Amino acid sequence: MRGKMETSLINAVILAADYEMLISWYLKVFNLEISLQVKEGYHYTKLGQSNRLIVGIAKAEEMGLVPTKPRNNSVIIQIAVSSLDKIFDTVSKSGGKVLFGPSIDEKEGFVYGGIADPEENQIWIVEKDASY
Repeated sequence: MRGKMETSLINAVILAADYEMLISWYLKVFNLEISLQVKEGYHYTKLGQSNRLIVGIAKAEEMGLVPTKPRNNSVIIQIAVSSLDKIFDTVSKSGGKVLFGPSIDEKEGFVYGGIADPEENQIWIVEKDASY
C-alpha cells in the first residue's frame, strides 16, 4: 500500500504574448523582484517579493500557444495587497484595467476587486487587513 501523496502549489505561470512587457508590468504594478530568469532553451521568469514567489511568466509561443483576446481565463490569479485603491490607481495608469471593485464581503470581512493586465489576464485582488 502506498503512503499518502503530499502536494503543494509552486506558483501560477502566465503564458505571455509579449514576454518582456508583461514582466515589466508585473514588476511595476505589484512592486515585485525577479528571483530567477531563464534565457537558454526557453524563457521563464519568477517574480516575487520578500523571498516569496508570487507568479511566473513564460513565452507563450515557446509553449506552442497563441493567446487569444479577449482572454478566456479558466484559472484566475489571486493576490493580496496592502491597498486596493493604490493598486487600482497604478493599474489604470499602467495599461491594465480595473474590472470591478472595490467590493466588500461583509460575511467574511474583506475588501476585494478585479483587474486585468495588458494582455487581459484576470487577477483578483484582496486587500489585506482591510477594515470597513
